Amino acid sequence: MERQTLEHDASLTVDSSLGQPDLINLLTGDNGFTSLFSALTAGAYDVASIARHGYFVQDAETASIFAQATWTITPELRATFGLRYSEDKKEIDKNLLMSDDNLGLERSDSDAEGYALQPFLDGMWAQLGTERHDLKSISRKAENLTPAVSVQWDVAEEAMLYLSYSEGYKSGGFNGSDDMETIDSNGDGVGDTPTDDFEYDDEEVKTVELGGKFTLAEGTMRLNWAMFHTEFSNLQVTAFNGTSYTVGNAAETTIEGFETEWEWQASEHLHLGVNVAYLDDAYDNYDTAACNVDKQLEYVLANPGASAGNCTTDLSGQTGTFAPEWSGALTTDYLRPLNDYLELKLGADANFKDEYYADNDLSEGSLQDATWKFNLRAGIQSADGNWEVMAYGTNLTNEQTLTESIDMPLQPGARIAYVDQGRSWGLRGTYNF
Repeated sequence: MERQTLEHDASLTVDSSLGQPDLINLLTGDNGFTSLFSALTAGAYDVASIARHGYFVQDAETASIFAQATWTITPELRATFGLRYSEDKKEIDKNLLMSDDNLGLERSDSDAEGYALQPFLDGMWAQLGTERHDLKSISRKAENLTPAVSVQWDVAEEAMLYLSYSEGYKSGGFNGSDDMETIDSNGDGVGDTPTDDFEYDDEEVKTVELGGKFTLAEGTMRLNWAMFHTEFSNLQVTAFNGTSYTVGNAAETTIEGFETEWEWQASEHLHLGVNVAYLDDAYDNYDTAACNVDKQLEYVLANPGASAGNCTTDLSGQTGTFAPEWSGALTTDYLRPLNDYLELKLGADANFKDEYYADNDLSEGSLQDATWKFNLRAGIQSADGNWEVMAYGTNLTNEQTLTESIDMPLQPGARIAYVDQGRSWGLRGTYNF
């Protein structure tokens, strides 16, 4: 049994005077308007700042029971069976309140009863895709039964093949975005009923894997390989809608490929390693994906008055995010005694990653080119392995690779990107107690 509570309390303030009321007055024709809100309403709504205050609390409970048994069919052949039953419960309360300079910009100042300028306040936030809402005790419950079976065959003393099948899931949940749409069933200006995209479903997966493990060259070499085929239903995909992140479900996705790993103790002191992976990751059916900024612009021009966040596109058949087709690494380590107490330790590795998209909308601006990264290390360690001192250099060619990329809000054509750490040098010490 596991219980969790997630609480998120955040406020956002927009200052339409931009901190320069005299400049706003000048830009709006010297009519005495010191904020954009005042200018847009011809002075009817004379405030500089508005604020929104979002609160989200979720209580989650997960209970599961599982069993596993192994059947030794022959001394060389084994079958393992597993079964897990899980039950997930989640309940949330969520509200979004608003305030302005007249009320005060703290949560406690929000939604004063009978505030005459509330329609103006709501209207300003509506232009930014935000509306007041108050959702109480919204809950979901899901049950999952996930089996697993594997067969292992000892072909020889130093060779084993295996075949496995398993099912799994990732629990669904609720979106906590402050920009979510709601239904105002009471007509009081406060949404009290969530729309369909507030909740996302469990992600389910089925995978088959065939592989082998081998020891070669009188125990100095090891070779492992695996082929896999994985099918996702209701794949959970995170998208940036221009102001916040939301989670939705892609209908079907298939991921398949292979991995191989080879290690060789080439001599008493030298160890070499190679690993290679191939990945074919594609959406089988995903016709509700978020649009990139170019398609959002086309959508808004074709549908005057529509929100760009409502634009969807069909990515069926397209590659998944962060899914390089090829990746791999080369490693080498050299260890040699200096005397009875110290050992010299040297190492290097090279890592390759094929091109991939760093944004779920598959925008060309988020395409990361294929890259190699190189690392070096050198140091000494105690002969008993209790301590070591190591100098190291990582990403020696200073490659700038994307870890995330999103469209910049309110600035079409511009992007925000996060990158891995560039070239770095360091010295570390380790002691094992």
